[in-house]
Amino acid sequence: MKTSKAKKKPAKGKPKKKATQKKAIVAAPKPVVIPTFDKDATYKAFVTGKKVGFSHDRTKTVGASEVMACIRKVVASKHGVAPDPGFDDIGGFAERGNHMEEWIAGYMRTAVEAAGGKLLFAGQSTQTTLRGEFSSAIPDGIAVGLPRDWLKDAGVEDLGEGQCIDTEFKSISPMFSKAKLPKVQHIAQCVYQIGHIRAGTEYRPEYALLIYVNADDYSDITPFVVKYNEKIFQSLVKRAAQIMGTTDFNKVLPEGKMKGESECSSCPIAKRCLGFRPYVAGDDPQAPTPEQVAQIETLAAADIEAAKVLDEAKKKKAETEAAVYQGLNAIKRNFVKGKFVVHAKKTTPQLRYNTEMLKKRIEELGGKHDDCKAETKGGASLDVRMV
Repeated sequence: MKTSKAKKKPAKGKPKKKATQKKAIVAAPKPVVIPTFDKDATYKAFVTGKKVGFSHDRTKTVGASEVMACIRKVVASKHGVAPDPGFDDIGGFAERGNHMEEWIAGYMRTAVEAAGGKLLFAGQSTQTTLRGEFSSAIPDGIAVGLPRDWLKDAGVEDLGEGQCIDTEFKSISPMFSKAKLPKVQHIAQCVYQIGHIRAGTEYRPEYALLIYVNADDYSDITPFVVKYNEKIFQSLVKRAAQIMGTTDFNKVLPEGKMKGESECSSCPIAKRCLGFRPYVAGDDPQAPTPEQVAQIETLAAADIEAAKVLDEAKKKKAETEAAVYQGLNAIKRNFVKGKFVVHAKKTTPQLRYNTEMLKKRIEELGGKHDDCKAETKGGASLDVRMV
C-alpha cells in the first residue's frame, strides 16, 4: 500500500517563502555544423530565388556601379570569361546593399514628399534602365518637383530649372572611416547616372544626392551632394566603349593592383591577371624580344624614379609633422582650429599576442605550434632595382 508524505505546514507567523530559481551563467553557444543543414547552399538558393530580373542583358553594356571598377575585372565579366577554378563569390555585401536600398528609398521618399516633390523609380520593383550604345545606368531614384533651394543647407542655392536631382543609396560598414567618404567611384557613378537621365528622360538634374547609411545603425546617415560634369560623363562613356571593345583583359591596365589590391582578393580572374600574379618562367614558351625587354626597362626606370619621389615626400612629411608638433608645444596647445583642424593626441598601448609565449604554451600542453599554421592567400610582389 502506497503512502503519501504529509505536507509540512508553515509555522504560524512566518510567511511561506517562494522558491527562487538561481540564474545559471552559461557561455554563449558556439556555431555548429548540422549535417542536414547547408547554410551556404541555403543562402544561395534564397538569394537566387528572390532576385529581380533586369530589362536588358547586362553583359552588353557597362553599368554605373561597375564603370569605375578595375577595368580588367569588368572586361572579363562582359566577355564571358569563366572565373578561376575554385572561385565562389556568394555576394553577401551586395545582398546587404539590396536589402538596405529599400529602406533608404522609403526614407528618401519621406523627405522628398515633405517638400512637395515625388521620388520616381525608387525601389527595386520600380527601377528603370537607361541605355546608351555601350553604357547603361539604373538610378536608385529621381526626385522631381523640388523647391529650387531644397539643398541650400548643403551649399546648393539653386537646383536649376529642372528642380530635380538624382539619388544614389549606399550602405557602409560602421568600421569604415567617414573621412574617406565619398568614394571616388561613387562620385563617378552619380555623374554617369545623371548623364543617362539627361539623355534618356525629360528630366535635367544638375546634382545628385549620394546617401550613405551605417549598416549597424540606420539613424547614422551621411549625405553628399555631387555636381554633374559633362566632360567627366563623356570620358566615362568612352571608358565603357573601351571595355566593350576589348576581349583580352590582359590588354588593359591592372587597375585593381594599381589601386592597392582591394578588389583583387575578390576578383574571379585574379589567378590569370598578369600584374596581380607575377610572371613565372615557363608560363610562356617564348622568350621576350629585345624590343619587349627595352619597353619593360623604360617602365622600370619610371617606377624607380617614382620611388625616389615617394621617398622624398615621406621625408618631407616627417619634417613638416615634426614642425607642427614643435609649433603646438610652443603655444602649449594640442588642439587648434582655423582653416585646418590640428589635433595632437596620445595613443594608448595596444595588447597584442606574443608569438613566442603562445608557442611555449602550446608546447607545454603537448602540442606543436606548427600544427596551428594556416596557409595565407597568395598575392604579388614587385622588385624593381638597378643591376
